[in-house]
Parts: sequence; structure tokens; C-alpha cells
Amino acid sequence: MLQVLSSKIPYYYLSEAALIQRVGNGVKPLRARYPSVSDKYWRFIRMCWADAVESRPLVEEVVQWIVDEFARLVVDR
Repeated sequence: MLQVLSSKIPYYYLSEAALIQRVGNGVKPLRARYPSVSDKYWRFIRMCWADAVESRPLVEEVVQWIVDEFARLVVDR
């Protein structure tokens, strides 16, 4: 989702070695590196990255959120 919304690969700003280390340590991508992603979308992305599996949205909830957002964007045009 981050790549779709930002047109940037997650962790694009890290070397391969740094990427492996940070992901291995549970470090998430830095918000400041993705200024084009709205706060609303960033909050949703962070929910999907929750360390506790039970805190993450279910796939059905993700799909519904995307459908709702797409519908809202179409209506707002």
C-alpha cells in the first residue's frame, strides 16, 4: 500500500545492508520520507504494520477500506 500511495519502494532511502538490519529489528519506514502520503493513509498503513497480529486489520477490512476510499475519491471528483 505504501508503494502504491507514494510511488516509492518502502525503505528506498536505505542501503541493502541497512534495510536488512532495520527490518530485522522491526523498524518501520520513516513517515518523513513519504510526505505525499496523507496522515489518514499513513495511520491506516501503520495499523497494517502493527507488531501484534491481532491488532492488524483483517484482509476483509483492508479490502473494504480500499473500496470505501476509492468510492469517496470518485464521488469527490
